[in-house]
Amino acid sequence: MPNLEHVDIDLCCYFSGQVFKKIGQFQQLIYFRIERGRDNASLIEQCEDIHFGGGTLPKLEFLDVDPSNSNRPVGILTKTDLVRESLKSYKNIDLPAESVMSKNLTFAKDYLEEEQVAEAMRSNNIHYVLVEDEQSNWIGMASTVDILEEMAHSNKAFPYNRRRKVEY
Repeated sequence: MPNLEHVDIDLCCYFSGQVFKKIGQFQQLIYFRIERGRDNASLIEQCEDIHFGGGTLPKLEFLDVDPSNSNRPVGILTKTDLVRESLKSYKNIDLPAESVMSKNLTFAKDYLEEEQVAEAMRSNNIHYVLVEDEQSNWIGMASTVDILEEMAHSNKAFPYNRRRKVEY
């Protein structure tokens, strides 16, 4: 199990939140998603149950926990958040995900141009925005890296603008 990379769970009513007390032990974890069903709404407080149990999850790219079954994000948790928290005490962290994640979320409509989203990110000093459609349904997330890659490809920026072959 230490090599576990992908967790995607739709919880049933008999699932114990204790399973998530030590996810920090899975150093290869890249993707982690849990969706609570209506049947177990009172049994599991997922954001409170998820602890990092001594690890900073260096490969984590995605963590999605829906504590209210609303399909709306309640926070963003990044590798930087985990590293920052572990550096505060210079030891392994064992905290609930809810206490580490950023709850100040910024949303962008899906019809905005990348320049508009980039400006919103720059002016708010953030690296992630949540993307929603015109009906305010959450449909995804964009990062500064996503925006930069899109702008580079659409503008044919370096290294795409070279006219001659570069010899090494």
